[in-house]
Amino acid sequence: MNTNKVAVITGSSERLGRELAYLLSKGGYHIVVHYVSDDIEAQKTVKSITNRGGEAISVKADLSKSQDVQHLVDATLKAWGRWDVLINNASVFHSTGFEDVDDQKWDYDYAIHAKAPFFLTQALYTHRKEHSYKESGVVINITDTQVQRPTISRPSYYLSKADLSYQVSLLAKTCAPYVRVNGVAPGPIIPMSEKDLPYFNKREELNPLHHLAKVEDVVQAVDFLICNQSITGVVIPVDAGEHLL
Repeated sequence: MNTNKVAVITGSSERLGRELAYLLSKGGYHIVVHYVSDDIEAQKTVKSITNRGGEAISVKADLSKSQDVQHLVDATLKAWGRWDVLINNASVFHSTGFEDVDDQKWDYDYAIHAKAPFFLTQALYTHRKEHSYKESGVVINITDTQVQRPTISRPSYYLSKADLSYQVSLLAKTCAPYVRVNGVAPGPIIPMSEKDLPYFNKREELNPLHHLAKVEDVVQAVDFLICNQSITGVVIPVDAGEHLL
């Protein structure tokens, strides 16, 4: 069995997920770059890691499909024979109001934000329990600081992300001592487009610290939770104080 630790980061072909992949690769982890459709960006992430002397593979999987979730697990273990860290980062963020939510939108949000993370955590737990590792495995759920004070514009998004947040405390109890489960709840960090800039500017003015959290702030919080062997069952808000409002 390969003795290098292995990390799976869902949604890691770009944006925050890519930076998390770089973080763990720098720490010596072999990286599974998960993506759903953008082969070009996924390969960019893999190539950047390997150019820096790291090891990485890309795995395409639609996390709304159970067979693809299992494919991600199987591909990870086939490549390196072990699995140490899971970061549930994959997310979909659409402005679908209450009256426009239908079965399909509801099921998709819950599949990506709640169901897939649950079953991936279950798979990591099963793997760790079956092997004699000295340290606990680690799950980090990337939630959203606004699940505590959601807007009305994205009900299925916030409800499913709230489920992901709740999984932290529930699964931390369930998976101990084989796996530690924690979460990071970012505030706004990366605009999806220029039309989001007015909202970001407003948040910057309203936040107690009068700035927005940066990507590197979220990455540092994830790194801390991975490294500290005595923390489980907590969600750290990284939002420049937005959760205090």
